[in-house]
Amino acid sequence: GGMSQNPYFTQFLADVLERELLIATTAELTGSGTARLAAAAVGREVEARGESTTLLPKVPRRALAARFAEAVKVSRTWG
Repeated sequence: GGMSQNPYFTQFLADVLERELLIATTAELTGSGTARLAAAAVGREVEARGESTTLLPKVPRRALAARFAEAVKVSRTWG
């Protein structure tokens, strides 16, 4: 979907999960997955197609948590 095409969100997700992500280059994975499930239900197989890119974590989760805690601390001083 749309969020998988958002570079900020996908990098944040990789960082928070501390995991490598495979990001599909097609945004219509829901439709593709539904078609594959429907085909499987009637005894057929539809080959998965498409490319993906690999995204690696860049910021340790501990550093993200520290930045978030600092942001919360600062926001509590707002008036």
